[in-house]
Amino acid sequence: MSGFHKDVILKDDAPSQLFLSKHKEFILSYAKNQESYEFVMSEWLRASGVYWCLTALKLMHNSELNEDDLFSFVMSCYDKGKGGFGASENHDPHLLYTLSAVQILAMIDRLDDIDRDKVVNFVTDLQQSDGSFWGDEWGEVDTRFTFCAFATLVLLGRLHECDVAKGVQFVLRCKNFDGAF
Repeated sequence: MSGFHKDVILKDDAPSQLFLSKHKEFILSYAKNQESYEFVMSEWLRASGVYWCLTALKLMHNSELNEDDLFSFVMSCYDKGKGGFGASENHDPHLLYTLSAVQILAMIDRLDDIDRDKVVNFVTDLQQSDGSFWGDEWGEVDTRFTFCAFATLVLLGRLHECDVAKGVQFVLRCKNFDGAF
């Protein structure tokens, strides 16, 4: 069957305005109940979740954020020995969460408070000879890791420290017959 399938039908009397205060309340309440099932079960992606929540709150012009708490959380995810960030405290560093951490730090204007050289080395050391990037030391390869590496390095002003041309060629080699990646 082809064509557009509408999976939700809104009633005529459904609200037509965006309730920003409800959205803010929901997002801010997430971190307040650290015993909740949702909070505990999302530990494996916490750094990215914090980034997504921070982005939403910034778009809603929220002024209730404690940026020192955000910085403390991000730094609790930092592996000083390897230079990358994990998803949460005591998690192995990974490119996905290193990008999320750097994005958070950029949004709260705290990039100057980290050892950029160590983070850059963590990222560039994950690039392979074929241009791909491992997500972490265990060797999984995925095109999204190339994006994460490039984005992290751009935010740190150091994209020139990896082999961009090889990274682009790797992504292009991953193109499927239908044009998707």
